[in-house]
Amino acid sequence: MTRQHVLAFARDRLTPGQRYGLGLTLALVVVWLAFWGFIEVVELWTRQEDLDRVDRWAAAAAESASPAVVSSFKAVTSLGSVWVAIPLMLAVTVGLLRQRQRRAAGLLIASFAAGQGLLYALKAFFHRARPELQLVAEHGYSFPSGHSFTAALVYGLFAVLAWRSAAPLAARIALAALCVGLAALVGVSRIVLGVHYATDVLGGFTLATAWLAASLAAARVARLPSAARPAGRPPRRCAGDHAGG
Repeated sequence: MTRQHVLAFARDRLTPGQRYGLGLTLALVVVWLAFWGFIEVVELWTRQEDLDRVDRWAAAAAESASPAVVSSFKAVTSLGSVWVAIPLMLAVTVGLLRQRQRRAAGLLIASFAAGQGLLYALKAFFHRARPELQLVAEHGYSFPSGHSFTAALVYGLFAVLAWRSAAPLAARIALAALCVGLAALVGVSRIVLGVHYATDVLGGFTLATAWLAASLAAARVARLPSAARPAGRPPRRCAGDHAGG
């Protein structure tokens, strides 16, 4: 391969709007970084001293929460439950279908369903017991945190849809920030309520980020159109796309 071919390949990977361009490159970088973060959390298990230090520090901080804060987090934590996430996903999916955004709707459903399968497979593989002192009753294995994973994945998907919408920039930033903030609060609530270790939550967040980015990368390869492209703005075409395709 000549130097010109290498430079052309690199240029194409950094060109916005291309099927295999900057969008795909950034998504794959996020996949790699988030998965590396997940592996780092898993590797803490081989250093039990470090693992205990992280979890004990977070648990000690959570124990200082006031009763009012604990009560608030009991309400917040439900936002990461699949019984809340599924109706939200269905409502957004129906809205996308009404806008004839079938591929975006398909991305939501496929990413969520496959992600839940991955989550429970990993829970069974690691089979980590939950903390003993819980402020609310929870069952099942602890790592990675299911509520944290679900919140990061679902509200992360919503943040992407908000960012790609036709809304004004300020509104898109506010909506995306709200989604990210909700996911973060769900993760904190799991620690405060004593149903997860801090490393469970970190594992859930990093795994969900990797899975979300991988889903977006797959959608990019499939030429997923924008969730809500402003009227009058034609879709970008790659060189070699068939007319009318």
